Parts: sequence; C-alpha cells; structure tokens
Amino acid sequence: MMRLLAVGVCETGGRVLAIEEFGTLSLPVVELSSGDPRDELKTFFLRSLGIEVEIGRFFGEKYIENSNELFLYYLISPLPQLKEAKGVQWVKETEDNLKKVDPAKTGELLLKNAAKEMYKLLDILERTINRCPWGAKQTAEDALKELVSEIEEFKAELSMKNRLKASFEVGDIVYDALLLSWLFARDNNINPEDILKKVNDKISKRKPWLFSERKISLEEAEKLWEYYKSLEN
Repeated sequence: MMRLLAVGVCETGGRVLAIEEFGTLSLPVVELSSGDPRDELKTFFLRSLGIEVEIGRFFGEKYIENSNELFLYYLISPLPQLKEAKGVQWVKETEDNLKKVDPAKTGELLLKNAAKEMYKLLDILERTINRCPWGAKQTAEDALKELVSEIEEFKAELSMKNRLKASFEVGDIVYDALLLSWLFARDNNINPEDILKKVNDKISKRKPWLFSERKISLEEAEKLWEYYKSLEN
C-alpha cells in the first residue's frame, strides 16, 4: 500500500527549512490520514513547534518507487516566528545533509530550478490582482492586448537577432500570458490552479513518452501525439 505524505517546503535567503527531531534533520513531513494535507501540515507545525503557519500553494509531487511513497509538496511562507523557533534549522543547498533532509530533492528544485522563479512570478501575479489598483480594474481583454503587443515586440527583436532585448521581451510574454490566465480565472470564478492542471493533464496525456526512459523518433512522437489527441474527441 502506498504511503501518502505531505511535505512543507520553506525557502528563504538561499536556505531550506528543516526540523531537527531526535538529532536527525528532515523536512516538515506528515503522513496523511484522510484529512486535508494543508490542515494536517498546519497541525504538524502547531504540535511540533507551537507555531501557526500558513500553508501555501501546492508545489509538486514526487513518487519514490522503492519505498512506494508519494510526497506532496506545499510551500510555506517564511514567517518571522519560524526563524527563531527551536528545533528549526535553515540548511544550505551545498551542505551534505541536504540529501538526508530531502529525499525528493525539492530543496534543489527551489534553489536551482526555474520553479523557484516561477513561484515568485505567480506570487507577483496574485499580488498584482489582489493588491494593485491597476490590476484590480484590468480585464482579460486588456491583458490580451498587452500580450499581443509584447509578442510583436519580441518578433521584432528576434528578427534583428538582438538576443539580449529578445530575452526581456520573451519574459514579458510569459508574464502577460499568465496574467491573462489569472484575470480570466478571476472574472469567470475559476481557480487558476485548475487552468494549469488542465493543461498539465492534456500535455501529459498527449506526450506520455516524456515520462518514459525510452527515446523515440520524431516520426513516432508525431504519430503518438495524433493518436492520443484523437482519443479526446
């Protein structure tokens, strides 16, 4: 039977939060029963550290085959109370014991991977929509116009082979595309995470070879794409 575990991941200042229990460092991990993972993690922090923390967005998952364990990762805001809590350590990603702390290497993902910057961007998006007067009045239609404009600017820089300016413009495209999605979700009472989940599910189903060790040719990929796409009709 597979074990389901919720993991709290908190990164601040280039360090990952770890809890010391009985002389051993580990990420905040709780084995799930039938409750909500966020609630169980909050209970874990309250019981272990006496601190009420806010559990943020779902970050990702990792299946450990040899132990039949599925880790569900949730981001935690770096609260001031955590920095001074007893039993808490902030572990550098260069330290040897990070592997002991993090079996799924989520710490490395947060510190080295684009996922860290993507999380920051999503946080900026939500702040723009919820805290910015300009974001509050902007509509999906407004964001669409901005997106089209940024694409045209990117095309211009790309045609001139100006890589530096093109890198800035393509970043603007990423931001405006996500902002468009979030505004559309807000205006239509949709959870933006559902939008991401749908596209993740769609691409995963159409490209199953991404999760296989076997390499395939372009011709095979095209045939499989068309086949799996046809199953959706």
